[in-house]
Amino acid sequence: MSYPLDLKSMTRDEFQALLDDVELHRVVGLAVESWDDDSITFSFAPPAGVRDPRTGGVHGGALATAIDTAAGFAATLASGFDIATIDLRLDYIRPALDPEFRAVGRSIRSGSRFGWAEATISTLEGRAVALGRGIFTW
Repeated sequence: MSYPLDLKSMTRDEFQALLDDVELHRVVGLAVESWDDDSITFSFAPPAGVRDPRTGGVHGGALATAIDTAAGFAATLASGFDIATIDLRLDYIRPALDPEFRAVGRSIRSGSRFGWAEATISTLEGRAVALGRGIFTW
């Protein structure tokens, strides 16, 4: 069961508290930076616990979590409803070795029950690390 969720009127602290309600978001290092009517930007600082201890590369599951979260919140911003992911497709472009990244989600289309959104994880210099696209329902 979905419910209305007005993210647009939240303060940054309220939005971060909502994000932190899911412990996994804290564990992988996501923090809200900015948002508008249909897109959102997170800082993404993956801690040692989600990195390969030999190479420092970020685990693909942590990258997938960041992509799903960014795309999902973009779908929520566009629809005004809490969402559930029903399909997520990812492409890993290069190893995620930097200490911090940016995850940007953008709504592609929002219908009456489904929304499509995409997300990109990039280095702070703008090099894509992973891309994804999802379908969401409410």
